[in-house]
Amino acid sequence: MYGMNQLDVMSQARMGDMLRDAERIHQVSEVLKERRAARRALFAKNLARFLRRAAALPSPATIGDAATAR
Repeated sequence: MYGMNQLDVMSQARMGDMLRDAERIHQVSEVLKERRAARRALFAKNLARFLRRAAALPSPATIGDAATAR
């Protein structure tokens, strides 16, 4: 470190900052990917539950039958 001039020290410090920033961005990206996967899995689960329940319900009367039932 004693043989480095001020420009070299500043360049090395900037490189360290850039590497830390890149690592932070990578970590945030991984977390966002995990959250996205969890949201998609939850949506798929809820959709499957909805479709199961919708299939179990009796079919609604047709429009013509509902009009004559009054």
